[in-house]
Amino acid sequence: MVFGYLIERALNWGHINATLKEENKIQVVDVVREIDDDLDFKDRVVNMSLGFNYLVATTTTQCSIYNVVNWDSPAVFDVKEIVTLIVQGSKHFCLLDRSNGIMLYNYSGSLASNPKYSGLRIEFLNKRFITLGPDVISILDTSNPKIIRSFDISTGKATATNIEHALEISDIVLNQTENSNERKIAFLDINKDLFISPIHRPALVKISAMVDSFIWNEYNDTLACFADSKLVLWLFPNGVFVDKDLMEQAKLVKETRDLGKYPQMLCFTNSVIQYRRFDGVLAAINTLPHASKL
Repeated sequence: MVFGYLIERALNWGHINATLKEENKIQVVDVVREIDDDLDFKDRVVNMSLGFNYLVATTTTQCSIYNVVNWDSPAVFDVKEIVTLIVQGSKHFCLLDRSNGIMLYNYSGSLASNPKYSGLRIEFLNKRFITLGPDVISILDTSNPKIIRSFDISTGKATATNIEHALEISDIVLNQTENSNERKIAFLDINKDLFISPIHRPALVKISAMVDSFIWNEYNDTLACFADSKLVLWLFPNGVFVDKDLMEQAKLVKETRDLGKYPQMLCFTNSVIQYRRFDGVLAAINTLPHASKL
């Protein structure tokens, strides 16, 4: 029997890089503030996630939440089981383990809720099947991947309606706008068609085909995707529910080089999209900076 653990695992978000250097040490590099720091843990680091100005790391016994502005005083709480997955949103994050299921926390470490539904299979969930908005968590039903279930984060209760699609869904992402009335979800089906729909009033609209990857901006309601070796940017996705011609006028298409096959978007912060090519190389594309200002 052989036991092993992963080291040199690297996470990138904006101008920050976090690398698991040893089983209980994470090296953090902030290239803008010129910070190079080591975060030491008492136990082995099992899982880690970086995004939305926070680094969340779990060991075999604890969860630590670091604000990227101050690495010296993390919020820490105990965990009873090994955390198998961390998914972050702008105001909350969720931890998954096989005993407690999905546990939602705010970034101060307080438990918000523990949503559940009949037929939930934690072992089949991954980051493509769970997405968090400021007030809603959406989960792809692994027993029937044509259905997206949504829950209120503060109560853990299911929303009034589920989103149902004709084909199996492979990837889901919620937008991060503060206005809950404009909460939308974008999803990709097995035909690589990209759809968007309001969460509270489902109305599925196809907006692109031949999509490899897609992502919402972390700070505004801009949606981006790689489709047919092009970068497509929707500056006003809500327009599709008002007038499709209006949405087309607020769409930008940019020819891109060296994307390769199956490029995967990792984060969309301000006007910069970071993505990973099929060969593992990390790269970035700068979009129009004035869109977020407007």
